[in-house]
Amino acid sequence: MTLLSKLIGRDAIALSSAVTTGTVTGIALDGDHIVNVKLSDTTIDAGAVRSFAGDVLTYDDLFANHSGGGSAATDPRGTRVIDMHGDLLGVIADLTLSGAGRVENIILDTGDTVAGERLRVIGSYAAIITVDLPPPTGSPVR
Repeated sequence: MTLLSKLIGRDAIALSSAVTTGTVTGIALDGDHIVNVKLSDTTIDAGAVRSFAGDVLTYDDLFANHSGGGSAATDPRGTRVIDMHGDLLGVIADLTLSGAGRVENIILDTGDTVAGERLRVIGSYAAIITVDLPPPTGSPVR
């Protein structure tokens, strides 16, 4: 696992040429999955990335589907986190990411963590997470 704060600013290396092609500046998420990575002046599909956990970000540039856009790929740190009821839980301080590009945990500015699987979307206003329901207790009522 790696922290988003360690991924941002990391060099990106194309595997076909071993050349630095930019620096990671943001990510785009679909739920808890990274789908795009914003480099200095391009965006690549996350499916081309070999691992998000190395010293540099290596990717197969033959399958990267470069694009000049990438407005959806951002650095989500500083985004408020609300649950589906609209309750503010805190602000994203960092994310822990698996080598495969999944958000394992959302680290809030309060010091609390939220399981990444609860993340539904990050938009311009907030990150929305599912409501954490307590586990059922006792026997079912008959």
